Amino acid sequence: MGRTVDADGAHLWVEQRGVGPDVLLVAGLAFAGHDTLDRLGGIGAPTLVLAGELDLATPPRLGRAVADGIPGAVFEMLPGEAHQPFQEVPEVFNARVGAFWREEARDEGAAARHR
Repeated sequence: MGRTVDADGAHLWVEQRGVGPDVLLVAGLAFAGHDTLDRLGGIGAPTLVLAGELDLATPPRLGRAVADGIPGAVFEMLPGEAHQPFQEVPEVFNARVGAFWREEARDEGAAARHR
């Protein structure tokens, strides 16, 4: 199922992209300093937040915080998955996203019938 990036995998990623540790440090610091949780309440679109259970870059607790800040958002953790379930298990990811939108369409249709 899921895959985590080990040290060898991280080094390979860096080598393939030609970036050095300094670039990763700057990106990491920018990522760590970015906080817009206070703006999430303004999102009005249906929202599904999926998190990989084994994601080391953005742990599920961060996904939960995002979902908690968006009115009506749905949070789900994908067991055994890491940072990129859309690539690691695309069939699982796509099935869940598709089901979310079908549920939203059904709910919207029911709401329209009751107006």
